[in-house]
Amino acid sequence: MRSFLLVVLGVTLAACGSNPPAPDEALIRGEVYLEEAEYEGASEYTPAQLLRAQERINAARAAYLLQIEEEFEEDDEEYHIAKRHAREAEVDAKLAHASARSSQAEIATEEFHRTVEIMQSEIQSMAEIQLEGAE
Repeated sequence: MRSFLLVVLGVTLAACGSNPPAPDEALIRGEVYLEEAEYEGASEYTPAQLLRAQERINAARAAYLLQIEEEFEEDDEEYHIAKRHAREAEVDAKLAHASARSSQAEIATEEFHRTVEIMQSEIQSMAEIQLEGAE
C-alpha cells in the first residue's frame, strides 16, 4: 500500500510541475507521511502528534470532498480552506514521522550507551581478576 501511495504521489507531483500543490496533492503527501509515521511507531513514541496529524488529515479530506461535491473554484474561500487543511495535515504528518524516527534514534542511542557501560564494567572486572591472579 505504501509503495502504491508513493507511486501516485510521484505521478501527481510530476504532473503539477512547479505549481503550488492542490489540496488533493498535499492530502496525498500527508497521508503518505501519516502512514510512514504509523509504520515508524508514532503511536508508541509520539501519540499526541500522530493523533493531531490524523485529525488534520480527516479535516483536509472532509474539506476536499466538500470542494469536489460543491465544485468550488480556486478563488472560493472553501477551496482555500481545503488547501490550508491539506497543507497543515501534511506538515503535522511529517512532524509525527520525524518525531517517531527521532524517538527511535534516542532509544537506540540509550541502549548503545548501556551496552558500552556493561562492557566497560565487565572489562574492568576481568582486569581486576587478572591482577589478583597475577599476585
